[in-house]
Amino acid sequence: MSTIYSDNIRNRLLYYILIVCIILINVSCVKIYPRPVVKYTDSGDKIKLTQLVKGTDACWFTDSKQFAYVDDGIWITDVENKEEKTQLSATGESPRISPDGNRLVYTDSGIWILDIDTLKKTRLTDKGFMPCWSLDGKHIIYTDTDSAVWSVEIKSKKAKSLLTKAINPACSKINESILVERLNTNNLLFDTWLFDLKKEPKLLLVNAEAPAWSADGEYIMYSAGGIWAADKNGADRKRLTVSGDKPVLSPDGNKLLFSFRQHIWSMDFPYKPE
Repeated sequence: MSTIYSDNIRNRLLYYILIVCIILINVSCVKIYPRPVVKYTDSGDKIKLTQLVKGTDACWFTDSKQFAYVDDGIWITDVENKEEKTQLSATGESPRISPDGNRLVYTDSGIWILDIDTLKKTRLTDKGFMPCWSLDGKHIIYTDTDSAVWSVEIKSKKAKSLLTKAINPACSKINESILVERLNTNNLLFDTWLFDLKKEPKLLLVNAEAPAWSADGEYIMYSAGGIWAADKNGADRKRLTVSGDKPVLSPDGNKLLFSFRQHIWSMDFPYKPE
């Protein structure tokens, strides 16, 4: 009886020691990595990192100064004056600015478009998420609930399927090319594929999530254990940071926004393809 009692005490002590060790590890990680860590620069110079606002899922306006983001609704602010914030919608996720900079598409139990000046909202679909604008600004490309990429015409609200077994489309701003994520069933990680309406999908980047084009179509930003950049063909890959996700490059190509620990961060864009 005493042996059983002693074993129970020992097991309970070991359990408590394990819990304390886990807590200490988590605390130490917070102290060691309170901010993103820059991994790569072309020149070797130290890159300035700036924590901007609490939130996630940022997208640039066309002026490369303002950006929209999500934090209990959709907000806009300025990289140079982050204290001035304006709420565009009390709900919603995945905001994306239109090519003309006047409208915003977002997700809120379906796909919606919001006029930035009047704040008028128009529902396009009853389901779907992760939207982006087509090159001509007349269609929204989005992920349907069946894990397929769809397109809906804004004027008629008619939708059609474009690609199966794909999510999170990112539309090019210079042509009809679209980046998407597809699940790799061998390792259960997502890869980035390239497709347009005239060609078969092409595997571009392995283990690469949240892909995004640069405005000139020369670079691709993506997440894979930090922020990475590659050229438009998926080559010359460089790791920019060791943490963070959902990178977006400013239209002028100078600043990169990304999410890290529920905050939006800004850094100079150091990548130049070789």
